[in-house]
Amino acid sequence: ASQAFLTLVLGFPFTGMHRILSLVAQMEGVGKFAALNRNSDHAGLSFGLIQWAQRPGRLTDILIAFSAASRDEYVRLFGDGNSDVADALIAHCKTPAGGVNPKTGETTDPSFNLIAEPWPARFQAAALNARFQPVQVITALRAFANSYRLLQQFRPAMVC
Repeated sequence: ASQAFLTLVLGFPFTGMHRILSLVAQMEGVGKFAALNRNSDHAGLSFGLIQWAQRPGRLTDILIAFSAASRDEYVRLFGDGNSDVADALIAHCKTPAGGVNPKTGETTDPSFNLIAEPWPARFQAAALNARFQPVQVITALRAFANSYRLLQQFRPAMVC
């Protein structure tokens, strides 16, 4: 998520929130679209540029965004071609605590132990997919914009 990659490869401007995204991505996942945290923080799987985490329910956001951007690619990558599995992944991540035990981060359903294969490989394949890299950027920017709106309630004079 360097300036060169965001602007020259993905075609995003390097202004405002895009610059903040690049900095956050460096801190969260060393700037990698495929950054994975396999439960070291008891949040289940955390994935991507801004570490969408399973336990707080944020992993659902990026999965839904991937599915909306390219349903066929989403099913191919996350369901191994089976739409029922791909849809069940989102449903699992929508359950309380993202489908993990809140104290340990361990899965509540062995079929969706996202920190064990084949799941990490599927997430990494999605991160390398040219259709899904811009989706990570857009989804992260949307999350930042939502946070910014919330902050403005407390400090209306803030500008970015």
